[in-house]
Amino acid sequence: MNQPDQNIFNEKVLMVYKGEVTHGLLTSLLESFEEIEPERMIRKKCFNIATECIENLRHHATHPLNGETINTNPSNNRSSMVMVTRDDHHYTFLTCNFITLKDIERITNKIDTINSFDEAGLRQYYKDTMANGSMSSKGTAGLGFIDIARKSGNKLNYEFHKINEDIYYYSFFVRLDRVI
Repeated sequence: MNQPDQNIFNEKVLMVYKGEVTHGLLTSLLESFEEIEPERMIRKKCFNIATECIENLRHHATHPLNGETINTNPSNNRSSMVMVTRDDHHYTFLTCNFITLKDIERITNKIDTINSFDEAGLRQYYKDTMANGSMSSKGTAGLGFIDIARKSGNKLNYEFHKINEDIYYYSFFVRLDRVI
């Protein structure tokens, strides 16, 4: 992974989930923030970021076609992963899932564009995207990454690992500072 996330495994793990993404996963995650985060504004940002991360998994994860297995455990082929960690200074949100080669350029361009903006530019980009009003074939408006960047106040990180000619494992990572 990129830059600061090398220390992610030194943080307190609040949740790790691997499997198909369900509504129950989101509910469990949101309930856990109620219990562990005393600051209302930070808790609200955690809710928003977690929701957007899980929605990205629900809408955009790819599964191998025709029963193709990626490794020796067929149950991994429909798996996404969510991990949330915390230390004294920030929360870390990590999601991983399979995607196709054709999705890499779209994701890379979207995240790199978002990361190029300062706070004011990001706010305007969000407004412009909202005003555009176009929906993807999956029923999304393309605001998830923008919202995550706005709520976290940090750059978005990603990696792609080739599984085969068309399938890649995609890791997405963002931090939320615990300072109000």
